Amino acid sequence: FPSHDTCGRDGSVKKNVVNLYQPTISILFLIPILILSFNLHRIETDTFLAKAYADPANPANKPIVSNYADKVVSNPIADPYYKLLVSLYMVDMGEVETSHKVVSSLHKKDPRNLDYIRWLIEYEKSKKNLDNELEYRELIVRLDPWNAINYFEMGLIYKQSYRDWE
Repeated sequence: FPSHDTCGRDGSVKKNVVNLYQPTISILFLIPILILSFNLHRIETDTFLAKAYADPANPANKPIVSNYADKVVSNPIADPYYKLLVSLYMVDMGEVETSHKVVSSLHKKDPRNLDYIRWLIEYEKSKKNLDNELEYRELIVRLDPWNAINYFEMGLIYKQSYRDWE
């Protein structure tokens, strides 16, 4: 005797039909989302671990920080801000030139980002290259004309290099 679930009102037996269309479409959308989410999580984890190991007092961590930083920088979907952060951690570990290459490439992709420009100014200041520092400060003048601190710093550079305002 058939169960109540498979009987129609007239007593005929119904066939249970399984529709796989909706689960198949869901899985096809879910797989790329999972892959993307996993990669984004890996980037954030690597950035956090680079920060955790970036201790200038412990030079043995330099290869570890460099490894995590390289993973973040080489990942094409990594947020540029994470790339900037790991480049700052590389500076903490003494890899200033490597960090400069990373920030320079970020600046080429986004020349209006003031964080990159400020980092490049600090780099040029550390190298005592007043001409390049002044170029970056003039770029800030075009991008942020109300930045009084930048004008003050430019005045100090002009005073130091005996340049005239033109």
